[in-house]
Amino acid sequence: MAPYCFICSSWNIVDISLLHCRKDPPMLKLICLLPYVICLGLTGFAQTKDEVRSLEPDQLVEREIAGGQTHTYQITLVAGRLMRVGVTPQGVNVSLTLNAPDGKQVATVNFARFAGPESLSWEAAVGGDYRLVVSALGSSAGAGAYQARLEVKTAASAQDRQQITIERLLTEAIQLNNQGAKAAPRIIELAQQALVLCRESGDQAREAYALFLIGSAWYIQERYEKAAEYYEPSTALYRRLKYRGDEGFLLSFLGDSYSRVKQNEKAIEILEQSLRITREIKDRVGEGITLGFILSPYTGMNRHNKVIEYGEQALSVARELKNRVLEGNVLRLMAAAYTGLSREEKAIEYGEQALSVAREVKNRRLEADCLNSLGSSAYHLDDLEKARDYFEQALAIARELKSRVSEGGFLLNLGNVYSKLSRLEKSIEYFEQSLAIQREMKSRPEQALALTCLANAYKSLRDYDKAITYLEQSLAIYREFKARSNEGLTLISLGEIYDNFSRRRKAGTSSMLTCSCRCAGTTPVRDTTRWRSRTTNARGLATCSNS
Repeated sequence: MAPYCFICSSWNIVDISLLHCRKDPPMLKLICLLPYVICLGLTGFAQTKDEVRSLEPDQLVEREIAGGQTHTYQITLVAGRLMRVGVTPQGVNVSLTLNAPDGKQVATVNFARFAGPESLSWEAAVGGDYRLVVSALGSSAGAGAYQARLEVKTAASAQDRQQITIERLLTEAIQLNNQGAKAAPRIIELAQQALVLCRESGDQAREAYALFLIGSAWYIQERYEKAAEYYEPSTALYRRLKYRGDEGFLLSFLGDSYSRVKQNEKAIEILEQSLRITREIKDRVGEGITLGFILSPYTGMNRHNKVIEYGEQALSVARELKNRVLEGNVLRLMAAAYTGLSREEKAIEYGEQALSVAREVKNRRLEADCLNSLGSSAYHLDDLEKARDYFEQALAIARELKSRVSEGGFLLNLGNVYSKLSRLEKSIEYFEQSLAIQREMKSRPEQALALTCLANAYKSLRDYDKAITYLEQSLAIYREFKARSNEGLTLISLGEIYDNFSRRRKAGTSSMLTCSCRCAGTTPVRDTTRWRSRTTNARGLATCSNS
């Protein structure tokens, strides 16, 4: 049996709090994200000393600023007054932070990740001199400018207080991100509250951001269909607002979400849109993100030459940005592509480079995926003991990280190894564990794959009733997702079982084979291993088949 190559099980992408920062990176931090999303890592910016200037109401300030610089302003407020400062940057992304007279930080905003306008509102509980800090995010090479204007009211209106509440809720949601997936339900709760207020007030920019946070919270929980539900309207709002950078960025995660639920053609279409935008606005970080994501659906469609083509481009960006985690992920996916082209020596070369990077940056999730990729190469070289060792190491890490999606895929691969070793009872044990996880995660395409593996194992044991039961279940899922090729191949398998064991009254074997071959684009065959070897899952090399 060929292994379920779960090589793309987890893109080690970024922390969502980094997503809106857009600083330049040394490494891509694992998406403890809100997405385990990809901001391609960050470097902290070095603050440069700056004189404190007074900012007066209705005064328009225009200043140049470079990445890593901060500008500090003093704002004198009377208790009970409402202040709102608006900043419109040009060519640079800025964050705003407000400190109270006692030096304590009371508010911070950075919701427009791509040089979009920012505003910060605050009702002064105590009078005194407040400090507003405008920080330019990114490297010193990224120079730009901004305009700032302060508005002060004698008292805050209900709408003003609503705006302050929106900012507080979104900021609190972002700050929870460093707690990882366990904080995702609370992040969703806070962002949902902000979303309601944004819609009431007509604040479309922050509505888009709230939707993004909710989608990302589902993403980190590996609920990709739910993530896409929120990424879609967020992207549409950014498009309406003409925030091209944000639109391109969200499109990359929307495309990846569809890729993860095996809607590969749709994923590629969306990711190509993202790539056009990031190149149009010369966003190299966003381009790297999108190039990294687009490898997965092409892998799932067995378009290995495309994976290598885009992989070379992604490697160039990763090395330019000195982003080792992105580099490691791309090397891993290219290794899988070379395996798909039966160039195992090249696959191992790239796989070992990827594993070295993962261990260098101490990224356990990437390490697990690299081990899995090397296991697949060993499997194809019939070095089953080494394949089992790699898969077991990958499985241990997935359990350590509590990544259920990865765990389910690695269990499937181990089942394939044991099946090829003719230890069918052991393989069934692993397949059943994998199926339980896929059902728990509501991952229908992976359920179909596990069901097919179980069917093949039972067929080898000559338990044809169970084999048929599992094939019929997988067939229903393939039809649900309109996976015509897999539907046809499953019908061929069912038809041959019915034909071989004279169950024509149920199968209508001849017509079933003819229909199934039209679905699969094949001609009827008796040697089913010929078509099984072509059956691929949406993430990797080959699915299970009888050897």
